[in-house]
Parts: sequence; structure tokens; C-alpha cells
Amino acid sequence: MARRFTARETALRLLARRDHSREELRQKLAAREYSDEDIESEREELSRKSLIDDGRFAEAFVRWELERGFGALAIRDRLRRKGISLPEDAIADEREIDSLRAYLQSRGIDPAAPSPAAERARLSRRLRGRGYRGSTLAKVFGSTRIIESGEDAP
Repeated sequence: MARRFTARETALRLLARRDHSREELRQKLAAREYSDEDIESEREELSRKSLIDDGRFAEAFVRWELERGFGALAIRDRLRRKGISLPEDAIADEREIDSLRAYLQSRGIDPAAPSPAAERARLSRRLRGRGYRGSTLAKVFGSTRIIESGEDAP
């Protein structure tokens, strides 16, 4: 018969792979059917020892997602699902602009090059789908010609 790990052992095994938010760790331990009391006790102990830290997790997650070519809206939405709420201005415009420029460069897209309206609209939808704000698109593309009407939403 296979040995069942304690909540602490399981939490440490999860954290050995990568950082987790407090909520993410709670969900994973609950899915393995540990008691709420054991889960909360382990989360408190791991927090006290700085093995889980939502601030550190959020900063690393934001950095990673920006490097992967995602915008602020998508990142905030993903963090919210992991139990972390970021203020709207938590991701600086400059960081998002740099992320967008790197993403465009990696795809061979020159934001200054002229392009047909249909292509600009398609690109705008794709970038909005990746969570970039309309204001960021306007700054990178040099005008509002890339931006379709609509609100900034993930």
C-alpha cells in the first residue's frame, strides 16, 4: 500500500517545484482531501517561515507573464483566480509597453509599418485577447488607429 504524505510534506513537495499563492496551495491540498484544519495550519506555518509569500509570488508571476507576452489585464485576471488581487496600476505602463514591444518583435511585427485596416483590426483583437490595454496599444502603435472601440477588458 502506498504511503500517504502529510499535508506538510505535500505542501513542501509542491513548493519545491515552484512558488504558489496561499489560495493556490489551499486548493491543491484540498483537492488531495486534507482537512481544512490541516491546510490552514500548514499555510500559517509556511507563511511564518516565508516559504509562501503572496507578494513574492505575485511579483514573480507578473514578471514571468510579461516575458511570455501577456498584458496587464490578463495577468490581473490570472492572479485573481490564484487568490491575489492587484490594484489596476500595479503593473507599470512602461513594463507593459516593453512586454508588448518584445512580443511584437518576436513575431516579426513592426508597429510603425503601414498595414490595411482589416489587418490592424485582427492584430488589435489578438493583442486585446492577450490582455493588453487599449492605452498601451495606442502608445506602441503611435496612434489610436490600431484600437477598436470598446473597453479595456480581459
